[in-house]
Amino acid sequence: YSVPAQVQDGVHLPFSLAFLCIILNVSANNRLQWLLENGPMSYLGKISYGIYMYHLMIIPACVWIFGKLLHVHDDWQFTVIVYLSSIAATIAVSALSYALFENRFIRMKHTFTKVKSGIPLNAKSDKK
Repeated sequence: YSVPAQVQDGVHLPFSLAFLCIILNVSANNRLQWLLENGPMSYLGKISYGIYMYHLMIIPACVWIFGKLLHVHDDWQFTVIVYLSSIAATIAVSALSYALFENRFIRMKHTFTKVKSGIPLNAKSDKK
């Protein structure tokens, strides 16, 4: 059974509404904002560039590795193993990349930039 293209485009509407509700709740509710700004979510935000960059390489690698080890590709257990290993490997590689590579450039950027960004609002400015 094939779904028409017009109906397939409509699948984005429920997701849009769900994310709208999340964004409005986070902006209006300090408890939800605290949850997203502390702990693991904050760390994942720090390494998010690595997650974005490396997941495209890690997912096929996990599919290939577990395909060779398990010799099954359509079993639900294979799917769960690939999903969990892809998420874990992506986070691990992103964390290593952030610690060993990206952090050096983040520290260096302050010496080369003309506009100082990321300065806390309560910090004293250099203007007199």
